[in-house]
Amino acid sequence: MLDRIRIQNFRVLKNLEINGFRNINIFIGEPNTGKTSILEALYIYFGDLKKDNSILEILESRRMIIDDDCFKSLFYDYMAGKENKIVFNGKYNGDDEYTSLDIYNDNTLSTNFDLTHDNIISKGIDTLKCEYKKGKNITDEIHISKSFFNPQQIQFQTQITKNTTPRANVASFICNGNFEHVREHLKNILEDRNKKNDFIQRYKKFSEDIEEISFLGEKIAVQIQGLNKSINFKLMGQGFQRYVYIQSAICDNKKYIMIDEIENGLHFESIDMLVNTMLEAHDIQFFITTHNKELLQKIAKIFTKKQVDDRLAVFKVYKNQERNIEIGRYSQEDFIFHIEKKNEIRD
Repeated sequence: MLDRIRIQNFRVLKNLEINGFRNINIFIGEPNTGKTSILEALYIYFGDLKKDNSILEILESRRMIIDDDCFKSLFYDYMAGKENKIVFNGKYNGDDEYTSLDIYNDNTLSTNFDLTHDNIISKGIDTLKCEYKKGKNITDEIHISKSFFNPQQIQFQTQITKNTTPRANVASFICNGNFEHVREHLKNILEDRNKKNDFIQRYKKFSEDIEEISFLGEKIAVQIQGLNKSINFKLMGQGFQRYVYIQSAICDNKKYIMIDEIENGLHFESIDMLVNTMLEAHDIQFFITTHNKELLQKIAKIFTKKQVDDRLAVFKVYKNQERNIEIGRYSQEDFIFHIEKKNEIRD
């Protein structure tokens, strides 16, 4: 499991070091302090850029994928000069060496467009160079490039120039409106009898009216008791979608699961089920953002009742006097103490 990470020059995070991760890690703090950016950084770090491109996924989730500044927006303060790079430098429990991912501006193409005339003008980064390192040694090198055919059409290409370390897709990033991972998880689950039976038990805990979740062509379909026709998964409530998304990632044996604003659309009974599921998943690390006071109170109550030892860390994200993002850490014991004393820890 990941023990610590340093994030440099990514989004609003100039230089942020986070230590002491546990199985369940919760990020709290005021809006616009970079909580989602931390999850995005972790997802890129854990992801497999050679296959399922986590950088493009987070750009798509922000609906920036066709913007000419989509690559440049990844860099702190848009400073994407050749001398600047994004660095994710992490250390896993039991590993003596750090594992890092460095991302550079590696422009090789020239794109000049002008939207005010017949010519279209765009001044953006067209190529990113991504280097995976183990200690000081580069193990893998990937180039991600983009080119515009017209203002509404963009093409991305991934070129692997060094490939020495097999990487598995071990992470899932759960945010609003992204169904691609549910599709991937469900395909893997339905091919495995044990995973399928486990998944059925999990979604039936949400509602006994759910008879089946399956594919109808390329569409995820939900069969509900009393209805003749199955309905599109996208028509289900946000809480059900989020619950299924999280449970499918767990059933699909993802090792790192990022959940942005976990409380969105979920009833507190569902939160109870999810927190208990996370406590049972000893080999999975969860990274969660929330600003919901009632949710934090419920989590503290569950951990107290279960008498679980040192499985939780809570990180408060805030801006210092220089307006840079910093982070403070509450141990599980400290977190429960402050919640029981009704101390405000979110702001």
